[in-house]
Amino acid sequence: MNIYITGLGSGYEVEHLVRLFYPMAPLTLTPPEDGADCVWAEKRPDKLWAMVRQGGKSRTAEAPLPIPVEEGGETPEFALASLTYDLLRSWTGIRPPWGKMTGVRPVRLVHDKRAAGWTEEEIDDFFLKRFDCSPEKYGMAKAIADLQEPILKAGSAPKTYSLYIGIPFCPSRCSYCSFVSCNLDRDRKLVQPYVDCLCKEVEAIRDEADKAGLKLCSIYIGGGTPTSLSAAQLRQLMGTVRDCFDLSAIVEYTVEAGRPDCTDAEKLAVIREYGATRISINPQTFSDEVLANIGRKHSAQDILDCYAEARAAGHDDINMDLIAGLPGDTVEGFEKSLRQAIALDPENITVHTLTLKRASRIVIEDQKENDYADVAAMLEKCHLLAEAGYRPYYLYRQKNTLQNLENVGWCKPGHEGYYNIYIMEEVQTILSAGAGGSTKLVADGGKRMQRIFNFKYPDRIHPAFRRSAGTEKRSGRFFMITIWVPKRLVEIDLYNVAAQSPAALAEMSEKSYRQRVAYAAQKIRDSRAKIVMLTGDSERTAAAIAAQVGVDEYRAEVLPEDKAHFVQAERSQGRTVVMIGDGVNDSPALSAANVGIANRIALEEVKI
Repeated sequence: MNIYITGLGSGYEVEHLVRLFYPMAPLTLTPPEDGADCVWAEKRPDKLWAMVRQGGKSRTAEAPLPIPVEEGGETPEFALASLTYDLLRSWTGIRPPWGKMTGVRPVRLVHDKRAAGWTEEEIDDFFLKRFDCSPEKYGMAKAIADLQEPILKAGSAPKTYSLYIGIPFCPSRCSYCSFVSCNLDRDRKLVQPYVDCLCKEVEAIRDEADKAGLKLCSIYIGGGTPTSLSAAQLRQLMGTVRDCFDLSAIVEYTVEAGRPDCTDAEKLAVIREYGATRISINPQTFSDEVLANIGRKHSAQDILDCYAEARAAGHDDINMDLIAGLPGDTVEGFEKSLRQAIALDPENITVHTLTLKRASRIVIEDQKENDYADVAAMLEKCHLLAEAGYRPYYLYRQKNTLQNLENVGWCKPGHEGYYNIYIMEEVQTILSAGAGGSTKLVADGGKRMQRIFNFKYPDRIHPAFRRSAGTEKRSGRFFMITIWVPKRLVEIDLYNVAAQSPAALAEMSEKSYRQRVAYAAQKIRDSRAKIVMLTGDSERTAAAIAAQVGVDEYRAEVLPEDKAHFVQAERSQGRTVVMIGDGVNDSPALSAANVGIANRIALEEVKI
């Protein structure tokens, strides 16, 4: 089964919905051969058209072009996606639990509609009729929104922010993981220099936040695995945090102590001593066999021992993560893990659905989605949590989550994880320190937001901090950020920032870059060449960038191999293709083009 979409600037919505029914179907950039199994969706000049063909049989559907959005209609993309969804639901007999909804924040939609003055009946129709959500899933989202309202009101107060601190080290890499993480044994020499730099960055963030008049609300130390640090390194980092901030004024201070193979009684005592109010111990499963399957180097008994040590150290607000759909797990095995977690009586239990992330070992090893067919039945066991007195308090979804399902945080009343709510509903500024972090500058209750990305890996941070520390005789205070641009991150070391805020510098740098991209695009267009942007970023981001720089066509959420297929399809039609891209990620497309230009843009230094 292949997916072919044509006539749209972006087919993300259509592609995503087709994969609800055919999860492993690849997107093809050339028309399917006669008789081949496919889902074909097309926006034609006079109508919308969709076809499914499988096993020699086929069915088609069509609809008129939608009226414009400003007149109360739908976008052509959603209208075509909806037509295709209805066709495939009828063809397969499958009704996806979240229906046509592709967004990752359904609870946020409830909040947004209420803020816009919608009635509860109008919101009900929006989820149940427009998107065909199941009553069960919508009911959960609505109940969570009700519970969150007073928490969000406090967290969205003007000048309020939370602090995220990232530790990009782990004792081993789990097979499902795609987070920024370095192997502790291999990169141990980087840990102490990284902690030294991180403490300086925390101090710099405090200075900038104070100048802006911001008030700290919560702190979250995540990763990676924060307890990869030694007890002494935890004291250094958490001591810096305690010295920089008034911990008595914050609502929550969380430290992930997720893995028992690098968490011990001394570290747990340090975390408690230096002010953390909440920790997370994450078994993922209580099956030794499944733990081995995902690359964990500890047993279920180690988890139980770690939990007992945490309680002995005085931790009275503990979260435990479980994942439904892990390789080798069963419905019965997941239920056993869930019952074991409930028996320990933690204040929070978060149930994730396995997501097949393209950088994870699971995907790289080409395991198939059929290997995880029981995941929905696993999630049905979450009624045990409700029966034990837990209630859902936050919910989010991810691209490529098995069966388009969700992740839900459950808690005992009064033990909601504030940071989890704030970051997921995007009502509050998040200032991020450390490798792989992403700062979110939020204004107007989430209506306006700017992201600023940190260096991804710790070995990129050390040289910058060494320069800023005076080894190259540079003066002035230091603040380091990276700016997102199409194709890659432009890495910028910013010195002497007393005159402007990091946000202002980021805006200036990004504006300059986009102006140069727009100028180049116009020059190419003057030569009568067509410009197509292929990006792995979201549909929303791609559309915004495409509009700003003036490309003729764009495709979002594409993989490196998808770019190569596009280039090959263009060449097969006799066109000359010049591909400009990242020399690593885009190498297949660069090789397939007539001319490949590896683009690496780095601004080593900006002086103000």
